[in-house]
Amino acid sequence: MLVVSDSANDLFEKRLVMTSALAFSWTNSDGGTALETDLGWSTSVPFGFGYWRNP
Repeated sequence: MLVVSDSANDLFEKRLVMTSALAFSWTNSDGGTALETDLGWSTSVPFGFGYWRNP
């Protein structure tokens, strides 16, 4: 998973997957729509998220 922001302060999430041909490909796990459209600042900051998989 990769979380990135653009110059318009929008937040996007991308996912790196391996195809059946053993090649990597980026997908839009956010559906191509920004998760957030106003981050409040235009400086570069790190993002993080917590993944919870309940067995």
